[in-house]
Amino acid sequence: MFLVKNDCRDYSEGSRSWYSEGYHPEAPEGYRWVCAARKRDIQWEAMYDWKLKRYSDSYNKLQAYFRAGTCVDIPHYRVTERGITSYGALLYEKGQSLEEFLKERGFKGGMTYPVNIYSFLDDDGWQEEDRYLWDEENERYVVKHDDDWSETVDRFLSSLDDETVLVGADIHQ
Repeated sequence: MFLVKNDCRDYSEGSRSWYSEGYHPEAPEGYRWVCAARKRDIQWEAMYDWKLKRYSDSYNKLQAYFRAGTCVDIPHYRVTERGITSYGALLYEKGQSLEEFLKERGFKGGMTYPVNIYSFLDDDGWQEEDRYLWDEENERYVVKHDDDWSETVDRFLSSLDDETVLVGADIHQ
């Protein structure tokens, strides 16, 4: 979750949950991925660059699949008139720009803290990207998505002291 330099000595690698057990992204040369580190030791710019390259590569690959009309090496991807889908979700939309692709994934230019997090705990309690609100009239929950989530995360992390230890936890059950 966090990228630190190889010479960083104050970190924890943690362990993977069943959900991400086989996922081990390769770190750029001279860095390692960890689940806990001091804010000052996390290499935010290197994380931004890594993430931008990864998303750009994914966009280019999906765009190439769409143009070719096939995704032979990924069986659960489908080429449709609208774009590329996987398990019913639209991954790439025909004519979509790279900027649109990045924004859809919560990646915006100028991010200070390029982390993919769904929620965090602060002094006000649990904060999350989606809020489940009770709709009295229809007697059901509705989801309200925070469209400014990356800004919310940036503000939260900016408010923390550089000595703060950040811990990433996967809470899949």
